[in-house]
Amino acid sequence: MGSRIPGVVLLLALLSTGAKANELHQRDIYVGASTFLWFYADDRLENSTLRTGFQGRSGYQASEYFGVEMRYSDGGEGQSGDLLVRVERAFSALVTVSAAFGNGHRVGVYGGHTTAGLKTMSESGAGERTEHGVSTGTFINLALTGQAYVFADYGTWLWDRDFVAQGFNLGVGARF
Repeated sequence: MGSRIPGVVLLLALLSTGAKANELHQRDIYVGASTFLWFYADDRLENSTLRTGFQGRSGYQASEYFGVEMRYSDGGEGQSGDLLVRVERAFSALVTVSAAFGNGHRVGVYGGHTTAGLKTMSESGAGERTEHGVSTGTFINLALTGQAYVFADYGTWLWDRDFVAQGFNLGVGARF
């Protein structure tokens, strides 16, 4: 069931916007790349670590206010005390709600589902597992030209799981 959730999120988002096939060329398709600084903590916040890495994203602004977005994240390791954390991969399927302002800028929120492969090592042992959970956040896109923009977002991934990730992304993107 867990592997079907991103597809279901994408399908529901497209259906909720009322997008028709002949209108797809009138909407924004976008891609972006960013670096991130994420804070990871265990469920009791006894152990935590900071991590930097890379995130790629692609999305479709299906209507004036609603869109869908897919993200892939990967990066280096972070350590705090005896806890070492590495996210081998993380895939997110998100629905965005946003509004345009100024000359091509956009601000909004997102929510959806993330699947992440985690490696943790500490004095008490090592482990690998796949986590699935809810992801939420907020973002701002600032247009540089008609097609290029810079963006920043802050989000929380894997809500209600044993290991929670929060962080800040800063990157560049292009709209088509």
